[in-house]
Amino acid sequence: MTNQSLAIRHLETGEPLFTIPQPLVTSMNVEHIDDENDPTPYYGKFVIRSDGLVITLITVVETSWLLDEDNRSYPILIDPTMDKGAQRAGWAFYYRYQPYGWSGYTDYYYVYNNANLVYTCRGSGNYQINCGYSSFYTNMYRYAWHRYDFNNAMPSGATVNSVDFKSNVGGYWGSGNKYFDCTILKTGGSQSSNMIDPSSYLYSGVNGLSGKIRNSARSCNSQALATPPYYYQGGAVRTISMNSNGESDIQDAVDGNGGGSNGHIVGLGIRNTQNTPLWYWCSTNYYSYYGCTTANKHPLLHVDYSGGSDTSPPQTNFVPYTGVTTHRAEARTIFFGLMDGTGVDTTTNGGPHIWYRVNNGSWSGTRATSLGTCQAGYWCDFKVLIPAVNEGDYVQYFMAFQDINGQAGS
Repeated sequence: MTNQSLAIRHLETGEPLFTIPQPLVTSMNVEHIDDENDPTPYYGKFVIRSDGLVITLITVVETSWLLDEDNRSYPILIDPTMDKGAQRAGWAFYYRYQPYGWSGYTDYYYVYNNANLVYTCRGSGNYQINCGYSSFYTNMYRYAWHRYDFNNAMPSGATVNSVDFKSNVGGYWGSGNKYFDCTILKTGGSQSSNMIDPSSYLYSGVNGLSGKIRNSARSCNSQALATPPYYYQGGAVRTISMNSNGESDIQDAVDGNGGGSNGHIVGLGIRNTQNTPLWYWCSTNYYSYYGCTTANKHPLLHVDYSGGSDTSPPQTNFVPYTGVTTHRAEARTIFFGLMDGTGVDTTTNGGPHIWYRVNNGSWSGTRATSLGTCQAGYWCDFKVLIPAVNEGDYVQYFMAFQDINGQAGS
């Protein structure tokens, strides 16, 4: 048990993979923890429990603090945040060809999908301060784009409070601060336009993805990012914070009013707002030379939220054996997957079990084991072994599973 921040490190090398901040607990209606309305922000304690390959982290709070009605403002917020990784990423290109100062020009739009790296830059003529290329290519931009799916990513009814884009990036030329904004990709250039699924716009031209990135409304105000270390030194993580428009769009995606056929898709574009040389951003693929080695270095949206409840059981992809009359003499391994927005319970007592009985006898339970690490909002695979049966036996079974009882922050 500890109230300090936690560092998760590589078992063999000791390299820090990611950190978990101290468990801050405060009143949900207080915007800043140093606000005069809440002069005593409280740090709870982490209880760490290991169950095979799964580590469970529980935040506990002393009841004397929690029930101090004279100094508390309810409900209480227990630092609920989540990181949503990109499912797909790429880069897009826009430039205007206008040689010799002629009045005529031609605009070009291109898009690149599932690249190992994604790139940003702005300007032309000198690759040490912009994208390079001939000055004939005016209005030159490279954009990064990402696709996120918020289906079952957060508890039902959760309220988005803030959103940050984070990704590892490396540079080569330049120094000091460079300026970026971001955009939630939409059908038109206004905030009220409908959100799109980037997968449906992977083609060239102004109506393709490059044009959508260029013309969609601003979802992050222009903000300074320090030039990162050289890309061959692994770069560094940089953060771009969303404005209220971006937060509103993420809320829409959480609620099912976003892009794509399921209403939960978010397309995000990253844009320079002043001339900047080439930056090399991590994509969704592992690429050790550029520092793209761990989940917290790949592009993700860090969402701070409050409220919400998990009123639905986990989804399962198991197809029942119904009316089967064939017989196998050996024991049978059953494979199945579960998914839940707040996570599937994998503990010894609460984890998935198969209960079965033979020839109307007594019920026996066998615990399923997970294949790899389970994460909230993603399919988690399990396997379970049931013993051999004899020819002619009548076998009945059912599966029992539950989620982690998903109040935000629990």
